[in-house]
Order: sequence, then structure tokens, then C-alpha cells
Amino acid sequence: MLLTVALICIGFVVLYTVWRVFISTWGRLSELGITHRNSSVTYFDKILYSGLFGLLISRIVWMVMNRAVYADVPWGILPYSRSATEFIWFTLFPWRFFRITEGIMLPLLWGLMCAGIVWLISIPTFRLVRTLKIEKRGVMRAFLLRIVAGTLLMIGYFAVLIYFAV
Repeated sequence: MLLTVALICIGFVVLYTVWRVFISTWGRLSELGITHRNSSVTYFDKILYSGLFGLLISRIVWMVMNRAVYADVPWGILPYSRSATEFIWFTLFPWRFFRITEGIMLPLLWGLMCAGIVWLISIPTFRLVRTLKIEKRGVMRAFLLRIVAGTLLMIGYFAVLIYFAV
């Protein structure tokens, strides 16, 4: 329990730090004349997209790996089944997919989230910095160093999550 709370707190610190790195980079690039549509909203949207994609894929993989659990589950149109006293939600296929509490493959989730964040945030920012037309190479190097440091911090955090999930 203590480890989970510590990892969640560290996660907030890492995401905030990386957010500050990319927001400051995007703001400075705007000041230097590079047009883009990146903002704090797009940052968190891209994290949400990578998380949802990772959750979807890791749930599918978990269900395939544990298909014996689903051998006798019937199919139904409605998302509930009715017993004598109550409604039981998400017990029939295809609705059973939405019972995330049954299990997901956490190492795959963290790996896909990390890859999605790098693919959706770090690489486009890296390409944006490379469009700078400044004669001083030190300016571009400082931006690239920020991006690499933020990306490595994020990859390190997700590597720790994968390590403890296995």
C-alpha cells in the first residue's frame, strides 16, 4: 500500500515536471516564431489518449491470456443480467470487456502509455525544435536537452512502474 501511494505521488511529480518542460519549450518556441498548436490542454489530451489506448490493448491481451475464465460466458444484447433479486452489470459478452476490475496486463499498459506519450508528445516537440532557423546552435541544443531530459525522466518512471508490476 505504501509503495502504491509513493508511486502515485512520484507519478504526479514526474508528470508535472515533464509538463513544465514541454510547456516552457512550446512557449519559448512560440516566442521565437515557430507556429504550433501545442498547449497544456493538448498535453493532457495526448496523455489521456495514450492511457485509453494502453488500457484497451492491455485489457484485450489479459482477456486472451485468461480465456478459460470466459469459456462459459454467454452473449447478450443488454449490458446486464437479471437474477432473482438484482441486476448484475457487465456479465455478458461483449459487455464483459468493460469489467476492468477483473484484470488488465499492467506491464503492457505502462509500456504502451510510455510509448504513446513519447510518440505523441516528445517526438513532435523534437521535430518542432529542429525547425528553428537560429544561427546559434546552443539555443537548439538547450531545447533538445530539455526534451531529452523530460523524455528520459518519463521513461524512467514508467520503467519503475513496469518493474513493480511484473
